[in-house]
Amino acid sequence: MRSTVAIKPFGAAFVVAGLIVAGLTPLAAQASTPSAATRAKLQRELDRSVNARVPGAVLVVRQGDQTLRFASGYAELKDKTRMRTSHRFRIGNVTTSFVATVVLQLVAEDKLALDDTIESRLPGAVPTGATITLRQLLNMRSGLFDYLNDGDTTVTGGLLTDPSHRWAPLDLIAITNRHAPHFSPDTAWSYCNTCYVLLGQIIERTTGHLLAEELRQRIFVPAGLRATSFDTEPRIAGRHAHGYERLGKKLRPTDVTAVSPTYSWAAGAIVSTASDVASFYSKLYGGHLLRPDLLEAMQTTGPMAAELKGWGYGFGLIKKPIGCGTGFGNDAAAPGFSAYAYSSKNANRQSVLLINAGDTTMAHEDNGALQHVHASGYCAGQRARG
Repeated sequence: MRSTVAIKPFGAAFVVAGLIVAGLTPLAAQASTPSAATRAKLQRELDRSVNARVPGAVLVVRQGDQTLRFASGYAELKDKTRMRTSHRFRIGNVTTSFVATVVLQLVAEDKLALDDTIESRLPGAVPTGATITLRQLLNMRSGLFDYLNDGDTTVTGGLLTDPSHRWAPLDLIAITNRHAPHFSPDTAWSYCNTCYVLLGQIIERTTGHLLAEELRQRIFVPAGLRATSFDTEPRIAGRHAHGYERLGKKLRPTDVTAVSPTYSWAAGAIVSTASDVASFYSKLYGGHLLRPDLLEAMQTTGPMAAELKGWGYGFGLIKKPIGCGTGFGNDAAAPGFSAYAYSSKNANRQSVLLINAGDTTMAHEDNGALQHVHASGYCAGQRARG
């Protein structure tokens, strides 16, 4: 049985991503090589998930040292361009895992500390900055009003009227400052795009470099992510999927690809491929980007919404039950795009599903079918025992 919980991890006027708990019973399992029949089954399931509301999707599955890649549907509807596994997508709040990694690298270099306050690193940025630590920004327990999800329509309305508008990070923080905090720091959890905008500003202030450059030098290049970029312009470079939403009363999905990613900035502006996303989490969880104690801190999670039994939030990542075990990663959304990207704690098992449809165009059953495909990929090659 599925239940949808609208905690809105990355919202917009036409993007509200719900989290869906897949109704698969956890099993004691051991890894095996996915068979040809399993590969064919995954392709069939992916093909069935594509329809008039879901133009296309890419699935990358890793089990041990074997990687499987699948594509289905269309990357672009007007010219009927077929989806390829190499197409680039906006990956929304998967970006937070990258930004959290940079913050923890700076902690390892003694340039930051998890108990530093916002005020000590960005004086005057938010009125309550002296009471909020970097740790509470990373795990979204700051209590800050979220400029994107919590009811202020300054940005979400602007996305509809002027999607190419360039937002400065300080503009986004200023919206938050017009509203009282939801709760005192570390007393509850609430999804917080503002938290990561602040962390992006702290990275730039600490290093003296643009966030894009720090991400490139610290993660993209070392991890070999050749198709990944931190974007600031509406146009996506290279071969990419077009993103679609259903706007207003229109029945046909509208191409909303050209939206300025500055409205999300450090909370969601990365563009990547499914293979690169899988490689990032593999390098991260494999210990190649963080020292062990900081990786452990990143994967140590606290409770999220009360309805989400077994779920937790760490530093820029979600922990959730997935069929045959527990995954660490993100459910993500950006205008016209959705993503489910999860790995086991050591990244021996991975499933990354990227979709060029946003929440307004997909029906409830589409979300369920896509989550099932993702879970099937995650558990491919698992043999139940006991």
